[in-house]
Amino acid sequence: MTKKRATRVGLSHRYHSQLYQSVDIYQSDSPILSSYYWRRVTETIDMVYSCLDSPERAQVLDLGCGSGLALPTIQRYFGRILAADVFTEQAAEVIKFERLPRVDLLAADGALLPLNARTFDVVFLLDVLEHVEGDKERILLECSRVLKKGGVIACSFPVEVGPAVVLRQLGRRVFGLEGNWQDPPKVVGHVFRLATTKATEGGRTGPNLDSDAHRGYDFKVDLASVSKYFEILDSRYIPFRHLSFLSPTFVCVGRKVEEQRNGLDMPRGVGLNYG
Repeated sequence: MTKKRATRVGLSHRYHSQLYQSVDIYQSDSPILSSYYWRRVTETIDMVYSCLDSPERAQVLDLGCGSGLALPTIQRYFGRILAADVFTEQAAEVIKFERLPRVDLLAADGALLPLNARTFDVVFLLDVLEHVEGDKERILLECSRVLKKGGVIACSFPVEVGPAVVLRQLGRRVFGLEGNWQDPPKVVGHVFRLATTKATEGGRTGPNLDSDAHRGYDFKVDLASVSKYFEILDSRYIPFRHLSFLSPTFVCVGRKVEEQRNGLDMPRGVGLNYG
């Protein structure tokens, strides 16, 4: 296995989005705030990297890629990347302006991926499950299906209880990232829904999200579901590994150990040169 200390890849372009407030967070001019949020990405990459024999050749699925701002950093450390989400406009812009030749983009529902089984070495689910309405285990089954045997899944979850929530809210207010939470297009996090609802802007079909969409969310429930299908190899609070009560993120990395019989294991590749 390989050890790595990942660092973020700087962005060459300034991005703006009504759908993803994370665009502002990850492009903050404050090195403190930027480092605070980017640690979720870089430490997760470290954890995954150490589980692979040849990470530079790994086929990676970034499921629920959201704004796409993490894609340049993910591409640096792995082979080929497929970024997937319900809405892909923002990620497409990042791929274009950052010139990411090893990143492909797919608009898809995570509960029924148009991808063949046993295709990927790694699946990233970064702050995704807390935004899913419906059967979350169906998404985990799909992740297991498209992973090769021995493949790795990496999940990050927000910590929405305790002092970590207060610290995050205080930081957002101090650095001017509170936003107008009553304006529906300005939503937080990754747009990733099993079922979409009608958004108010232009009659567009979009996510029904607001800043409190996962307030009080208990990540341990979803962690138990992940553990049901994957062998957990590593887990930690980020960025304060030994001060869990102050950390806004929990990350786990698991390995696929057996095929799941979910009745969905039929060929449905999208024609991309994966696997």
